[in-house]
Amino acid sequence: MRNSEEISSPAREFLELAVREFVTLHTDGRGGLWWSSQKYFDDPGSLGYVSEIWSEAWPCLFKLLTSGGLDHLLHRRTTSTSPSLPLERPRRKRITKEMLERYRKARPWIEAHMPALLAQAWTRRTLFRAGRHPHPCGQWGLAWSSGWTSPHLARVEIGEDGVAFVLAEPHRTVTQTARPV
Repeated sequence: MRNSEEISSPAREFLELAVREFVTLHTDGRGGLWWSSQKYFDDPGSLGYVSEIWSEAWPCLFKLLTSGGLDHLLHRRTTSTSPSLPLERPRRKRITKEMLERYRKARPWIEAHMPALLAQAWTRRTLFRAGRHPHPCGQWGLAWSSGWTSPHLARVEIGEDGVAFVLAEPHRTVTQTARPV
């Protein structure tokens, strides 16, 4: 089963997650094989997605484990299940100068209002986290929001449904609200 064509698509996808360290494969040396993921601990949607892939991939992964092919594939730091393909590095988070400026403006305000934010179901993680995907995709914290550096920003308020950025645009007032996830 060392031939990469014999590896199913779900198994390839799961191995890709393992190689990129989104999941960790474990074995007990007695034929047991399981996975864990600290990165998705608070993300049930992603855990469900990974579980679905696992439910289709495990038969192929067990065959790889017994044939020794799994060790070979995981010890090589490739981003594919075929070691003959060139080594690719996973993308790193791209934090731009503008994003850093937003964070620097947001942090003092957030720290000053921390008790009220925590009472409103925000956590330090949801306030400051940097997402896994390039901004604005993924789950980025309030500190990275574009409202902090808007030229029309009049004030920031803590409302009943979240943090509101009140923008005084020409001929109208716009309110953008960020809610805890």
